[in-house]
Amino acid sequence: RGFYGGLGVSLAWAVPTSAVYFWSYKGLQRELQGYRGSANEDSTNAIAGFGAEMVSAVVGTPGDVMAQRLQVSPVGTSASKVFSDILREGGVRQLWVGYWGYLVVWGPFSATYFMVYEMSKTGWAKRLDGPNASPDQTFSSAELASGTAAGGIAALVTQPLDCIKTRLQVGRQQLSPILAASSLSRPCSSSAVGLLKQVLREEGCGALFRGAAARALWLAPASGLTIAIFEGLTRRLTDLEHDL
Repeated sequence: RGFYGGLGVSLAWAVPTSAVYFWSYKGLQRELQGYRGSANEDSTNAIAGFGAEMVSAVVGTPGDVMAQRLQVSPVGTSASKVFSDILREGGVRQLWVGYWGYLVVWGPFSATYFMVYEMSKTGWAKRLDGPNASPDQTFSSAELASGTAAGGIAALVTQPLDCIKTRLQVGRQQLSPILAASSLSRPCSSSAVGLLKQVLREEGCGALFRGAAARALWLAPASGLTIAIFEGLTRRLTDLEHDL
């Protein structure tokens, strides 16, 4: 059961957060392309990805804070108990205390992800079905492959940021017995810069990349499946709209 701590909260927040995220990305991408033209397309995609994260983080941060605390709590801890602990610490505002930390991690993640994804999508299509491939036939596989690769790369690049963000969000949450005996139980700085210095001083640079492989193995396939489904649904809905 310990492997699935926070799963329910993550699933509950995933749909609204993802909807806002992709809506924001496509809208910003369209507006930036209209303003900047075809020049600097890679930076346009990166900026649109970062902007989409800024908007969706308003919805996603409370769920992320809850899920992170459930993951480090003793097995069997309920979401309602974690929620009440958060309110006791700092009121409703405590649910958004990790907004900037969330954005510092997932903003660069999305910028990296969409830049790599958009750059590699056409190339993957040609590899999967030849240079004369029809986008309607092959982009599903190309999107899955390029989305998976982009998700893995972005996960590794932003792992140190995620390490600091997670420790800040966990805060004073009661830890499981295993984690209580680890470095997470030590008093931590309340600022990101202070915490970064503390981790480097007490645990070394390697601590920032602890769990990087697990994070990449989670985000790579999840990113690939999500973008492939999203792009496929977008094409289908566009076709239906044209038929009406």
